[in-house]
Amino acid sequence: MALDDQEIDADGALVNVNLNRGVEGRIIFEYEYKINAVLSDGQKAKIEGSILSCPARQTLLKEVCYKRIE
Repeated sequence: MALDDQEIDADGALVNVNLNRGVEGRIIFEYEYKINAVLSDGQKAKIEGSILSCPARQTLLKEVCYKRIE
């Protein structure tokens, strides 16, 4: 979506996300991406900003609680 917003061709873009459970009491999502286009520093910054403000990321950063419904 970030690429579309900046009219950058997303063909050939790759994203990998791994779940790391190697740290006691934590779950770590490790990600990498590769974009087959020459990007300006401004474009790179906007993409990074989009990643940090992603709704899925924002949801996963919240505390998880369990509540029994009777």
